[in-house]
Amino acid sequence: LWCYIFFAILTFCSFSAVLGYGSSSTSGEFMHYAVVTLCYICGVLIILLLALLFTDLVNLIYPLSKRIFATSTIVLTVFVALYGFLHAASPKLKSVEIELPKLSEEISAIQLSDIHLGHFRSGAHLQKIVDIVNSTDAKMVLITGDLFDSHYNLTPATLEPFKSLKMPAFFVDGNHDGYTDIKRIKQMVADCGVAVLNNQAVECCGVEITGFAMPPITSATMHAVQGDSIIRGYLDSVELSKELPSIILHHSPVGAEHIAKAGADLYLSGHTHGGQFFPMTLFNSYFFDYNRGLYRLGNLQIYVSEGSGTFGIPMRFGTDSEITLLKLKPKH
Repeated sequence: LWCYIFFAILTFCSFSAVLGYGSSSTSGEFMHYAVVTLCYICGVLIILLLALLFTDLVNLIYPLSKRIFATSTIVLTVFVALYGFLHAASPKLKSVEIELPKLSEEISAIQLSDIHLGHFRSGAHLQKIVDIVNSTDAKMVLITGDLFDSHYNLTPATLEPFKSLKMPAFFVDGNHDGYTDIKRIKQMVADCGVAVLNNQAVECCGVEITGFAMPPITSATMHAVQGDSIIRGYLDSVELSKELPSIILHHSPVGAEHIAKAGADLYLSGHTHGGQFFPMTLFNSYFFDYNRGLYRLGNLQIYVSEGSGTFGIPMRFGTDSEITLLKLKPKH
């Protein structure tokens, strides 16, 4: 019992430190290695606690010697932790078919979200993503925020892979971009040839793409969930096309009922990470009405990406580092 209490307290303290490390303000090498070490330790502690629970349950059914109990726990912790860290660092292409009214011919688009460049993801990770994107037949790339989460690696060189994209790309910011340096991020993104959408609409490949930015980050809104009123205000400032299929980009999957009422056809977002790793994957849907995957609200379809990176602990269980290939088809 005392062993569980010790590890639970240690894990809680480490996780609290990870959540509060203020990654957006850390850029020096010392703080970088401190943050990385802390996050890895926290991840291993969570796996160790779960491994202890599992081996203890096995021990209740089939009594184990102390040596076998300890060895099994350590081996399980090492293998599961390695899987979680490696799995998170390996983006995967996920194909999703979506029928859209008013679409004249089938086209493919890529959605990227929550790449979280910073302490754990650099230009090399972004290059890996761009290579996968360029291997598809997609006609456009739609980026739904949280490109960065730290001043570490916040350089033009990190975004250099965007310049090799073979198709037009469009970007809306996320909350972590705001915590970091939104003006600088938007400028660097634009310098790479990616169109930054600030509550405006553009046409591409016979589709209208409307990008809604995150509201300005202040001390009062730093950790607040920006909700329906924000989306309602944005919709008052734009008029969605009645002739073209309408795709809305916004980082957080909020205000879907207002977007549906406005007549949009597809709403793309991220932010949730799908819970990112077990056991958060069990509870995430209680915090978000639209947690991950494809949903329908009236005539509006909503797709929430699990994200192409991670925040905090750099591991994934039960979710993927996702690059979404959206196969958009005419609706007959």
